[in-house]
Amino acid sequence: MHGFPPSPDGQVTLANWRTSPFNRWAFHHVRELLPSADIANDPGTALVFPFAPVDTSTLRIDRDGGQALSLEGFLEETNTDGLVIVHRGRVVFERYAGGTTADSPHILMSVSKSLLGLLAGILADRNALDPDRLVTDVVPEISGTAYEGATVRHLLDMRAGIDFDEDYLATSGPIVAYRRVGQLMVDGGARGSRQIVPESWIDDITRRGDPQAWAAGDLASYFPGLPVRYRSQWYAVDGEPPMLFGLGVHGQHVFIDRTRGIVIAKVSSQALPLDGDRITLTMRGAAAITEFLDRDQ
Repeated sequence: MHGFPPSPDGQVTLANWRTSPFNRWAFHHVRELLPSADIANDPGTALVFPFAPVDTSTLRIDRDGGQALSLEGFLEETNTDGLVIVHRGRVVFERYAGGTTADSPHILMSVSKSLLGLLAGILADRNALDPDRLVTDVVPEISGTAYEGATVRHLLDMRAGIDFDEDYLATSGPIVAYRRVGQLMVDGGARGSRQIVPESWIDDITRRGDPQAWAAGDLASYFPGLPVRYRSQWYAVDGEPPMLFGLGVHGQHVFIDRTRGIVIAKVSSQALPLDGDRITLTMRGAAAITEFLDRDQ
């Protein structure tokens, strides 16, 4: 989308906006392509992070069959449009590319589900939502379908399924017809003296989830050798300490290390919806960044 008007073969349309290279522009101009609306907020109450940059020149991220990458090389290799790293309440690294700026809204894909999982925790704490309630009690219209017998908790943990081919590269079929926050979790769901998300809900995400159910699922193959669990729309990698993360297609991530006080927010425009090599590299990158910052302190 360069020049005015852009050349026909360079125009982003509803037919190509999720494909490379068009997605690099589209993912931070979605409001110009699809009907959407701003969610009102009060800028005066937004959390402001002090900026305290850390020298990352010695940080290296291993990759298979090649020389270790610098942080800048990692960002380029994983088609990163924006990366913000918060350590103990301070922004220690911030970088944007591909036309994205600090003020650009960028599509989050399925990271939005992780945000929904926190909202569910707020509703559950208010007794407005019972995770153990049958889905058919909440939405009677789906009685007699594959959701019969499933609870809200099953849906939150993605333990209920229907016959749906989730092929994001398909040009026909059902999927075609179908078409930050991290610091809050580090702080146990509280903003100052105000408890927003119940800390017990975040603790539950951190500690629970069925590793056997995860191992039997479709996404396990993208995280070979990693002890992953899934709970309330969030992923968790077991370890000392555990790492929580949200994942969206085309390279959207938010990583949270509650013990070390680290949040890594990464938005990208990768060509493939789910790129195994780049997912592996991104997981290594998140681990390397957290270990580097821990040593730096």
